[in-house]
Order: sequence, then structure tokens, then C-alpha cells
Amino acid sequence: MALLNTFGFFMSALLISNFFMKSEPLLPQKKEFREINFLRGLAISGIVCIHIDSYFAFYRPSDEFRIITLSISNLSRFSVPIFILSSGYLLRIGTSFWKNKLVHLFLPYILISIPGYFAKTQEFNRDAMDYLLKLVTGRILEPYYFVPLLAGYYLIFWTFHRNFFSLSTMNKFGIVILSLFIQLISNYHFPTFLASYRSFFPTEYIFYFFVGMFLREVSLKKNYLQKFFLLNTFLISMITVFVLIYTLETYQALPNNLFFLPLGIWLLFLPRPDLKFYPELLNHRSVFLRFIMKSFETIGRYSLSIFLIHPLIIHYMHSFDPHILGGRTISYFLTWTINIALPLIIHRTIYLSIEGIQSIREKNLDQ
Repeated sequence: MALLNTFGFFMSALLISNFFMKSEPLLPQKKEFREINFLRGLAISGIVCIHIDSYFAFYRPSDEFRIITLSISNLSRFSVPIFILSSGYLLRIGTSFWKNKLVHLFLPYILISIPGYFAKTQEFNRDAMDYLLKLVTGRILEPYYFVPLLAGYYLIFWTFHRNFFSLSTMNKFGIVILSLFIQLISNYHFPTFLASYRSFFPTEYIFYFFVGMFLREVSLKKNYLQKFFLLNTFLISMITVFVLIYTLETYQALPNNLFFLPLGIWLLFLPRPDLKFYPELLNHRSVFLRFIMKSFETIGRYSLSIFLIHPLIIHYMHSFDPHILGGRTISYFLTWTINIALPLIIHRTIYLSIEGIQSIREKNLDQ
């Protein structure tokens, strides 16, 4: 694993230095990108797959089908870095920066954490400090570590964005390389006295955040487009094969910090801010391919709701054997569908309810 990440380190540096050193910020000033929604849709689906593997292993750790769920889980380890990378790519400082984060992330997190806390502890008389500590450290349900992790990156961006974007392209690249070394040290030599905070410590994924900030400020050299695409596709394929071999040989879960794979997948769909492959895929003659692309795009648009609600669903699903849903393959697909579709239904129901209440209030005011 250390060998694979070392290889990923050199490949990441090679791709960025040889293909992306032309300073040409071409990112359109839009709040939302279909490509990024698609990538986030892939990422949140992958996170669900990782948790489903743990769910299936909880009941049937020795089942032959476990190698399938574990392989899918390991191939999905690009998911968390994709979200970190997209944050660095999209973040903008405005007058309502922290207000937007409070309304769209922290407040929904606080609300969903209340039933999550009682579901996990199964007690209603716990000390309030216990709840607050777990809330702040993201330990109410295991996936919620991502909220304080994101908060750390927001703070870094808010503090240093002016300094970073005022640098020359070469100096920005130097910061990216420095962040990669910091992440390597953090991933393999994290201080033991801080171990309890490791899951949400910013250094664990700091490279992806800074490379996201860097990629929105540079552009792929046009004459390198074909070479870049071929090399990137080859590296993704090679690492995918390695991950499958590793899974079959060791039967172990991989960490989330496979250095090259998240970056490679990101650049496959966003090789240049002004060059979009995604619309071409949406216009593909295959109806099935267009359906898949649009489905993941929709999932990505509501990925935050899925992220917040899905852990509660999978927690309750641990109360019964997943195979009762219809056997191995069917139960896996149904579990994934439930953990994606149910949060979307809940989100839509809450949204329509709030809209209905606001509409009634407006009518009463007009009368």
C-alpha cells in the first residue's frame, strides 16, 4: 500500500507539472457544474457501497460474496477525496460565506444528529456534554467525521485564500507539493497523542483540497490533451487492477487516501475548466448511458442530504440480516437503492413541506 501511494505521489506530480502549468484561469463563475454533480453522485454512491460492505460483513464475514462487496468498497475509496477536491475547486469567499455553511451544512447536521445520537446510544438521559462532544468531533455516527473535517478546510480557505491566489503558478504548485508531503507524513506517521482526532484532522486529505484550489487557477495545455487523456486512462486502469489484486490477495479494506485514483477520476471529466466531455456523454446515442449519467448527476445534486440521512438508515438496517431482502445480489442492490432513494424522498418531502408552509403564510399575509 505504501508503494502504491508513493507511485501515486510521483504520478500526481508528473501530471500536474507537465500538463497543467499554464496559468490560465478559465473557470466560469457558476455556482453549479453538471460534471461536479456527476462526480459527487459517483462519490456518495461509493461511500454508501463502503458502508454496505461493513453491513454485510457484520452478519456474514466469511461469506464468499464478501469478496465482491469488499472489492466494490475498495474501488470506491476515491469517494471522500473527490468531495474534498470539489470543495477546494468550488469554494468562493463572499459576504455570506459562513452563513451559507451554517444554513446548508452545520444546521442540517445538528438537526439530524439528534435522532442519530439517540439511535446510537439508545438512551435519553445522557449528559448533554457527551452529545456536544460527539457533535463537534463528528462521532455521533461514524460517517459524520466528515463535517468537522470540512469545517477545518473551510477555516483554512477562509484564512489563507488571499495569500494562495496571489502567488505565481509555480509557487502555487510548490504549495500543492508541500501539501502532498504533509499528507504523506500524516497518513503514515500521525502523532499517537492526537490519534483520537485523526479522522477529522485536515492533514489527512490536505493534498486534495489544495490541488482542487490549484486546478481552478490553471489550465491543461491544449497540445497535450490527447497524451494526457491516454496516460490518465492508463493509470486509472492500472491502479484499478492493482486494487482488485490487492483485495483478492489480502482480503483487507483499503484506506481512503489512494493518492492518484481520485485525482485521475476527477481529471477524466474535468481536464480543462473550459473543455467539457460531459455534455458529449449526455448526447450519446445509448439511452442507458444517458440514463446512468443523469441519474448520478441527480444523486450528486442532493449528495449532502444523502450523506446526512444515509448513516441513520444503515444504522437501523444493522438490526436485521441483509440477506432477508432477497439473497446476495438482490439484497446488495436493494440496500444500496434504499440508502440512496430514501434520503432523496425525505429531502424532497421536507422541502415541499417547507414550501407549502411558506405559501400558506404568504396567502395569509395577503388577506
